[in-house]
Amino acid sequence: MALLKSSSHVFFKSALPRGATLLGTILSSDKTCITALSGNRVAHPLLISLANIHMATRLKSSSNAFLLTALLPVTKFVHKNK
Repeated sequence: MALLKSSSHVFFKSALPRGATLLGTILSSDKTCITALSGNRVAHPLLISLANIHMATRLKSSSNAFLLTALLPVTKFVHKNK
């Protein structure tokens, strides 16, 4: 809660139009294997969620609280180290 009382919060709040609200966001990423269609591939999905969703709800995969924002591929080097 210390962040809400800082001077930067007051600056951002004064820059918003009347009636607007700041929402906290959560970005999440984890390595995952994509082997079903593309062979032995690995990627990092970048997910986004709102911070005001209760944690118990957000962590249930059936709640769809996270939205896939990007899928970052992990590349493999062609040349092996000698």
